[in-house]
Amino acid sequence: MRKYLFITLLSFLLSSASYTQSVPFSFNTDSLSLKLEELRKEWNSPGLAVALIRNDSVVFARGFGVTDIDNPQPVDANTLFAVASNTKSFTVAAIAMMVDSGLMAWDDPVRKYLPWYESYDPWVTQNITLRDLLSHRTGHVTFSGDLIWSNTIYSRREVVERARLLKPHHGFRAGYGYSNINFIAAGLALESVSSTKWEDFITHRILKPAGMLRTLTSVTQIPGTTNVASCHTAPDGKMMVIPWQNWDNMAPAGALISSVNDMAQWVRLQLRHGALPDSSSEHPSRLWSEKVQNEMWQPNIMNPVSISAMANNPTTHFRGYGLGWSLYDYQGVKLVNHGGGYDGMLSTTTFIPEKNCGFVVLTNCNEPLYYVVSQTLQDLICNVQNPRDWSGFLKTRIAKAKEFSRNEHEEILKSRNKNTKPTLTLEEYTGTFHDEIYGDVEVTLSGKETLRIDMKPTSGFTSNLTHWEYNTFTLKLEGYPSLPEGKVNFTIGMDGIASELLIDVPNPDFDFTEFKFLRVK
Repeated sequence: MRKYLFITLLSFLLSSASYTQSVPFSFNTDSLSLKLEELRKEWNSPGLAVALIRNDSVVFARGFGVTDIDNPQPVDANTLFAVASNTKSFTVAAIAMMVDSGLMAWDDPVRKYLPWYESYDPWVTQNITLRDLLSHRTGHVTFSGDLIWSNTIYSRREVVERARLLKPHHGFRAGYGYSNINFIAAGLALESVSSTKWEDFITHRILKPAGMLRTLTSVTQIPGTTNVASCHTAPDGKMMVIPWQNWDNMAPAGALISSVNDMAQWVRLQLRHGALPDSSSEHPSRLWSEKVQNEMWQPNIMNPVSISAMANNPTTHFRGYGLGWSLYDYQGVKLVNHGGGYDGMLSTTTFIPEKNCGFVVLTNCNEPLYYVVSQTLQDLICNVQNPRDWSGFLKTRIAKAKEFSRNEHEEILKSRNKNTKPTLTLEEYTGTFHDEIYGDVEVTLSGKETLRIDMKPTSGFTSNLTHWEYNTFTLKLEGYPSLPEGKVNFTIGMDGIASELLIDVPNPDFDFTEFKFLRVK
């Protein structure tokens, strides 16, 4: 999915031309394995799996470390990981197949397939297209509305319907804003045309023909499946196992669970422009055409290359998003990439068409190991002389960010007024607070001295509230150890009643401040 901001540091490979021979690059399998294991240990990642594809062959596919720190089993090339937002390219490929058949078109209005679809503006509602959904140019800021679907009770359609009330960040088609909800809507459009559930279409029309026979479409398929990695996080520096989350209600945006062996077949299929691996080169068996493949690899919206980004990668001149793929240039070649962020697993799929090469990196923790490995492999494929020490580079940046965060936290602590108390009795803060987009939040009194909050639609969004100052309390959501401590503020109305609830949990994935919860009377 989508998950940590390290995902947005990536965006790699591809072009529309067909290449049959790569620019040579060499590597020693044992040396590469030693390097990858060294990086895994350096970043304290329980497990890592990597596949490297060159000239339509899988030339490297190995696992490192363990699937679970509490029940250690070795990771291998068949170990299953959540690939999260790498799923988006599968949804786009499925729609591309419908485009080839004449049943859909990239520039068709969404309402042609979903008559009930509404956006924040009547004109946008009528004119928003599949292309707009699939290239993240609908006007919202990145990850807007993700709290509507993440571990909630809402169906896919309910998520999309509730999102109509989200406020745009910029003009329609005026800028890029990565949206999981857009892809949920695109998946529903696919279902309406194919009369097939998204899961069934992906399984029978893409996964099986491509030979991706171990890839799952839901966490509900994990029981009874062997060789599955566990999710890990280290919120306080100590690695811990966390449960798998059910992402069925956003499946078209991020539900797939796969291995590097299976994902290597996906890279081969992409580099063959939809032609099935091992089929005849003269008369290939195709899932989709070169024409629609070219559409997927063309930028539909551009992203600015900031001054700091240019300093970090001087050979990068453009960044954009196609249809289900991120695009940018590096060392004189076009890169096509997508990352995946799941709570406790991070991954990336990258390929360089001009070199007929690609790779897949899967990890089972929230550490940025996947980024370090992907950059290292990218330099290997591009024959970069004197490549950067990506581990050292990233550690320096992270150390500076942590120092800034510590200083900021110290300033907050200094500004806190400890000599205050709540305006009301604790019981007067209790009640149900409602936001039309998200739903209900319930505040209760546990015993006589402890307020508790329960964000009803989301499993695990519960916490005790600890007084901070005035009418502000701190919370730590019990079901999400990866999320930091946040704050809850009660607004006291002119009638002396706690009339509004504001929640803020600073993190790069979920924007709690999009919602304002008003007391239900």
